[in-house]
Amino acid sequence: MTPPHSANGKKEVPDDNDVIEPDHYYGGGKIPVFKPTMDQFRDFQSFIGKVDHYGMRSGIIKVIPPKEWLDAQPPLDEAVKKIRVKNPIMQEFHGSHGTYTQANIERQRTYNLPQWKALCEESKPPADDVLEKTKPEGPPTPVSPESNPGDNIDSVDEEAFKNFDYRIHDQEEYTQERCEELETAYWKSLMFNNPLYGADMPGSLFDDSTTSWNVAKLPNLLDVIGQKVPGVNTAYLYLGMWKATFAWHLEDVDLYSINYIHFGAPKQWYSISQEDAPRFEQVMKSIWPSDAKSCDQFLRHKTYLVSPSILKSQYGITVNKLVHYEGEFVITYPYGYHSGFNLGYNCAESVNFATEKWLDYGRVAKKCNCEADSVWIDVDEIERKLRGEATPEYYDDFDSDMDVIEGASDLLTPPRSVPEKTSTRGRKRKHPGETTKAKRMRVNTEIPRKAPCVLCPNDLDYEDLLPTEDGKSHAHRRCALYTEETSILRDEAGKEVCTRSYHATCALLAGVQVEHGSIAVIADDGNQYSVPSVDLKCKYHRQKRPTWMTNDAADYDRKVNATAQRLVVGDLVQFQADKEINGAVVLQNRPEERTLLVKILPRG
Repeated sequence: MTPPHSANGKKEVPDDNDVIEPDHYYGGGKIPVFKPTMDQFRDFQSFIGKVDHYGMRSGIIKVIPPKEWLDAQPPLDEAVKKIRVKNPIMQEFHGSHGTYTQANIERQRTYNLPQWKALCEESKPPADDVLEKTKPEGPPTPVSPESNPGDNIDSVDEEAFKNFDYRIHDQEEYTQERCEELETAYWKSLMFNNPLYGADMPGSLFDDSTTSWNVAKLPNLLDVIGQKVPGVNTAYLYLGMWKATFAWHLEDVDLYSINYIHFGAPKQWYSISQEDAPRFEQVMKSIWPSDAKSCDQFLRHKTYLVSPSILKSQYGITVNKLVHYEGEFVITYPYGYHSGFNLGYNCAESVNFATEKWLDYGRVAKKCNCEADSVWIDVDEIERKLRGEATPEYYDDFDSDMDVIEGASDLLTPPRSVPEKTSTRGRKRKHPGETTKAKRMRVNTEIPRKAPCVLCPNDLDYEDLLPTEDGKSHAHRRCALYTEETSILRDEAGKEVCTRSYHATCALLAGVQVEHGSIAVIADDGNQYSVPSVDLKCKYHRQKRPTWMTNDAADYDRKVNATAQRLVVGDLVQFQADKEINGAVVLQNRPEERTLLVKILPRG
């Protein structure tokens, strides 16, 4: 997977006067750590724009806020009383020798924060003097449901919070050396106990008085859609414990994400540099070939773990490492595979976000089609809104088979940072405000002005218009070329030919195969002549792409490359990245990079 170039094909270089440079690189590696001044830090969008080129090389970055910002954050003593860890997932790991899969089983329990912290105390990481002789640990034993005051989600057990301190006071013990020891212990003992993870809980601990870098209120391009989806453009809380893990993955729709630790132990992060992402994907496919064959986006299942040492020693891939502490931000970038685990009891807050630069990535992002709640975003709709164009009217209700957010459409669907395993396959965790009724949005295609072509309703700047014989109207050259008198066609065997029909200018977008050639006809004088002809086949009857022709194989196919090299700006093309056939217009042809920059044309 290779990130697209900018729209003009030029690398954007920040103004020298506004450059923000890393303070250092974590552990001398590739992950930049920024310590901005308050002036640099205050404007989130400006900061992200100035450091974007760093994150697009390392996959993730760390941002340590200015002391002025940290000092302004109010205590959380009252806010944490509202935290409920509802139905945390128990994580099971299967595998050996640095290669594992993880399964997540939802526990039907609710914990308040004192109970969760006590649970984490029972599953502490090993002490310094026992790291070399790690023993299997038993799973934590929670309080029975009958005596669990946290089950009453509408009340606060003030007695439980009496003399309770939500913080930890041994942060100084998490030195770089200690974290490296814990990392070793993690991979040695991963199979020996089942941590719980309070993941994907809608909510925020930021106070409304925090106006900059408030994860719950970040400037977010996704907000233009006018729809709130938990975890995508509204914040999630994550309650971690020792070994609670997030497997290798990209963000849904290759969005950016931001993660802030409010309090508690650090997180260990791993990332793959974008330049190594294609090799990493091939390695993961070679380790789990059956899973890769079943779903070409299987890494979006967030199920697969490979240790950094295995990736380096056996496959030559260097994993970038970072320890993320309380009061720090980590930002992940498009095409930056990442994974990690928690080093103990903690609470983090996270959300996805998008910038205008993301639009190019979102347009070509791939979706997992085997997960019922995979996120998808209509990039064309976002661009229409950014241009100030009216959203078409929609109508028709239907009963959805999926649980969706009330009032939601196909524009966005909520994500899950870790896959869950429950008794009902494909069901999502339900949050207040969800319903099983949604509106199917169907566009009302009223044409606001007279169509320029008498044969189709489309006004397309890339299609030539020709005058008709009477000189009173026009038709697209393509429409005139393709359109015949209407009749039911039959093949030589008398079988009806496919009767699907399209406007000529719609055919490209509908996946119709068009072949230009000549046919022999017998004229009235008895002679045979060869005349130009166009053969059209709908996407259901057109020639299918060979099964061996994967995206990787196509990159090296001589015929594909020869055809691509002949294309010029303005040519119309079709391409098939996955299952869908897309129509596009060529914007740039870069043969030296074996790259075409195209604009995907909307289907309606």
